[in-house]
Parts: sequence; structure tokens; C-alpha cells
Amino acid sequence: MKNFKAFFRWLYVAMLRMSEGHVLPELNKMTQKDITFVADFLTEHFNEYLKDEDDILMWPPNTEGNQWFSFLQSSTHLKESPLLFPTTPKSLCTVKRQMEAVIDHCLTKPALERQVPESSLRDIPHAGELVL
Repeated sequence: MKNFKAFFRWLYVAMLRMSEGHVLPELNKMTQKDITFVADFLTEHFNEYLKDEDDILMWPPNTEGNQWFSFLQSSTHLKESPLLFPTTPKSLCTVKRQMEAVIDHCLTKPALERQVPESSLRDIPHAGELVL
């Protein structure tokens, strides 16, 4: 719980600084222990999203109750659209690498000469479907 509390205090101060708001002196003070709590919280909760590995996420995003995801699932036209890609439970680095490979392939070969395999496209999530 200390990690959680320290993280949100740090996040609140960062938001105030970015919006050029006044930061109270007592909020601005962080001990080395507080910094360690924040680092531990970030490592525990966000590290798996940033690893460049092909492993499936241990805690994939929960899409239950997500209005955009529900809308896509209920629309037969959008569900079958080749322009929307399904969500994959992979890290952001892995998804970025896969997307770059497909884009590179598209830019090196003319579209009429060779099409991108559909299996490659299914591995890349659509930006609207990423839930963090």
C-alpha cells in the first residue's frame, strides 16, 4: 500500500508541475525511501508492458466494461473490417516491433505485387484497442 500511495503522490506532483500549478512544499518533499517505493510500484505494475519479449502478458488489460471494445464487438461491419486489428496480450515493445515489420514490408513491395499476409496483420493491435 505504501508503494501505491507514494506513486500517486508522485504522479499528482508531476501533473501539477506539468500544468504549471502550485506544488505545496509538503507534497514536494520526497525521501529516498519514497523514491524507492515509486520505483518499486512502476516495476511491479508496468515493467511487463515495456519488456522486449514475445511472452504473453501476465496481467493483460481488462476490456470488460470498455465501451469502445464493446462497440467493436457488437458491430458486425467493424468486427470483419481488415482495418481494425485485434488486441494481443503482448508488451508494447513487441507490438511496436511487429508493427514496424509490417510497415517496412508494405513500404518495400508494391501493393499489387505482393500482399501482406493476413496473419501478420492480426498480430498487431489497433491503437484504439490498446488498454493500459
